Amino acid sequence: MSPEIPEAPHSFRDSRAAFAAGVLLILLISAAVVSIGWPTLLAWVSTAFAALKQTPPALYFGTMALVCLFPIPISAFYIASGPLYGTLTALAWIAVALAFNILISHAIASSWLRPLMARLLEARGFRVPEPREGSEELMLIVLVRITPGLPFFAQNLLLGLANVDRLRSLLISLPIQMVFAAGFVLLGRSAFDGSAGLAVTAIGLIGSASIAARFVHQRLRKGRAEAIDS
Repeated sequence: MSPEIPEAPHSFRDSRAAFAAGVLLILLISAAVVSIGWPTLLAWVSTAFAALKQTPPALYFGTMALVCLFPIPISAFYIASGPLYGTLTALAWIAVALAFNILISHAIASSWLRPLMARLLEARGFRVPEPREGSEELMLIVLVRITPGLPFFAQNLLLGLANVDRLRSLLISLPIQMVFAAGFVLLGRSAFDGSAGLAVTAIGLIGSASIAARFVHQRLRKGRAEAIDS
């Protein structure tokens, strides 16, 4: 059975809802800052950062690996890790944490969670993709990992439900995710160091990776559609 290629979430209604939620979040944060006051807020941030500096890397990145099994933004851990542990150390630990996270997610989603999720999806008119080994499985892994707007935990869930080869998934997924991780680590480091040049590099890396992922995603979808039509 051929795998279904995931599409990027892009409906106008979803975009409006996301924009409204973003505006509301900004207003709430602004109101909190005004009511608390900048000095107090900065003191809280400084205290929290000092406490995190005392956290061993194994505990910090172990927590990241486990917490991000759930719908928790993994980029927040990336951004904080640069100032806490340094760029190279953070990236090394992130690679280990991501590998652990990907393997655990796959084990859960491909075993006891799969029958439940399959029934839920089928009840709503969807099906769990079942790619054949080889090029179809490779294409599914790449497409899921580069689909714009698909959270990391959801990527892991989809690939686990599809029961793709665990090692192949890890070897493809880890380098792709590390590109984005490097951008966010540099971004956090630039904010801590006050380095505009590093910030530009980080934003450029994240932006370039996002644009490249969207382009490749569209090309693969188009190629897949042409192959089906022919």
